Amino acid sequence: MKRLLITLIAGFLLLQPACKNASSKNDEAKELLGFGIVYLNSIWQKITVADVPSFSFTNKDGDPMTPSCACPPEYEASTQKTTKYNPEFAFFYKPGKSKNLLIFFMGGGACWDITNCAYNHTYSGELIESNLLLGLASTGGLEGSGLSGIMDVTDPNNPFKDWSMVWVPYCTADLGTGQKDHTYPEDYGTAYPGGVTIRHRGRVNLELVLQWLQANITTAPDKLFVTGSSAGSYATYLSYPLIRNVFNSSSTKAYVLGDAGEGFAGEYDPDGDGPTAPTPFIQLVSPFWGLELPPITAFSGKTPLDYTEYKELVQAIVDNYPDDKFAQYTTKWDKTQIWFYDIQKDNNIHHPDQWGAEEDAAADPTSAIAIEWNAGMMDAIDITGANYWYYIGPGTHHTIDLTPAFYTETSNGTYFYDWVTAFVNDDAMSKISCSGAECDVQN
Repeated sequence: MKRLLITLIAGFLLLQPACKNASSKNDEAKELLGFGIVYLNSIWQKITVADVPSFSFTNKDGDPMTPSCACPPEYEASTQKTTKYNPEFAFFYKPGKSKNLLIFFMGGGACWDITNCAYNHTYSGELIESNLLLGLASTGGLEGSGLSGIMDVTDPNNPFKDWSMVWVPYCTADLGTGQKDHTYPEDYGTAYPGGVTIRHRGRVNLELVLQWLQANITTAPDKLFVTGSSAGSYATYLSYPLIRNVFNSSSTKAYVLGDAGEGFAGEYDPDGDGPTAPTPFIQLVSPFWGLELPPITAFSGKTPLDYTEYKELVQAIVDNYPDDKFAQYTTKWDKTQIWFYDIQKDNNIHHPDQWGAEEDAAADPTSAIAIEWNAGMMDAIDITGANYWYYIGPGTHHTIDLTPAFYTETSNGTYFYDWVTAFVNDDAMSKISCSGAECDVQN
């Protein structure tokens, strides 16, 4: 998902990351950019901490924190380039015609070791200035380039075309959950003798969103739809109890959809020699990111260290809100999820030269790693409850919320957009999965 967004923006000369100094552009690009900002800012409003003057957040250790992006080291050892970073975080809001509200969490990888925090980035560490991009996407201007889906409010099939929308960027490398600045020691090479400090502040950034929503969306929405892609899928579920606390009216019907983040993670073996109890991913990253469980009854008195599987967290959240509706989506052989699973396994995190690039990831359904991930995914997505469903699509592609496939993909005879429309309209639902040769389509 991060590659899709960055490629699209660069292709349109619209990349304006707050963490980088923009290079000079030609006159034609400047004219387009200027027109876009004037016109599209009326569609999407950029919101910073300055727009919430009373903002405050104290993490679980008692430390006050402010919103920020990860800001990885300026020197990138793998490319031998230096990039100037800036910590600014912002999110974006577009009013709609109805009394319904959609909150979307952007994807963009994660990091938990100096290798994928510094040597070979597996995350987006900077803010993408998204108001122009979102304006083009929401008016159908980027459909031909692969960015549309739920954002294209001009598509008559879009069940969210009249909804107000909040776009939450992702730039903290912590699945939107962190509340800690962590220094990763140099235990791989020699480029970072003092280690690397990453600002894992996804939870802090979410608090900015929550406090703004509480102050500005004072009428309870009729419907609330929370969704996100890739890393944003995890943020969707783990942030949902906090969002629901803001919109806690019994008159608000709530729906949650995780897009391509099923949570089957490889266990870490630091020595690579197969100990009897490798470290589960949740327990590995918890002290680095400062993870804290959302405030619901099922988590009372527990910490992330009490859990070994993301599935357990999702199940607890689904159980805690029996009147709300939950769902997850993935393809059968999601190449990006398989790629991350391989990095998480054993001691693979310390071999970044073997990962290959995320955009070059290819899932071979016959490979051992793909078969292993698929079996784990099928278990992880199978949450129990009369208020939970899933949709497993064919092929290898990663995410669907923001792509044209939102309208064109079918699985076992059911269009995805029909399924989502039924979901938010409280129509009859079923769990959908591709079958047989249909699943193995390469895309």
